[in-house]
Amino acid sequence: MEADGVPILERWDEPGYVAFKCLDPDGWRVEAYWEVVHPPDRSAAAPAALLNTHRPRPATVLALLHEALSELLDLATVLWLAGLFLDLLGELLALGALAEILGPLEE
Repeated sequence: MEADGVPILERWDEPGYVAFKCLDPDGWRVEAYWEVVHPPDRSAAAPAALLNTHRPRPATVLALLHEALSELLDLATVLWLAGLFLDLLGELLALGALAEILGPLEE
């Protein structure tokens, strides 16, 4: 995240728990974390597939999380820009200038 210019507000890196907090483009605080999930009780009659599940390493999870959050921030930026565009269209509609602006776009 820092490589993409997102400042990290808080960070934790402990055995079994990795987390950080940052701000999204609108200034909202976002927290991402990974923690160890304890395996199910082996005395229970659980399917073998559940007992032998692979747990990703923290470094792998952070790499995937970095990619997912980068895409989320990209999406948030696009949605923010779309909101600005819709606000502009609403202002133009109120002024009666919407047809004047959208007319050339139809051609």
